[in-house]
Amino acid sequence: VGAEDDDDGGDDSDSEPDACTGQGTWSYEAGEDTRSQVLTIDVPPCTFGYWNIGGRDGRPTLYQYVGDPD
Repeated sequence: VGAEDDDDGGDDSDSEPDACTGQGTWSYEAGEDTRSQVLTIDVPPCTFGYWNIGGRDGRPTLYQYVGDPD
């Protein structure tokens, strides 16, 4: 994980990481419907609070919102 410059050219290394790379594990619980499915992801170098799941059948994607979306 590296620090990135903020809009003013400064270092924002005291905030959440902007990106990370690492290996990890995952597990899946089917649930009773699509809203109750659980996907647990553990990538130790990545400290994101939770992962978002999207994509389509046959091509799922995992992603994070980083920073203020506005």
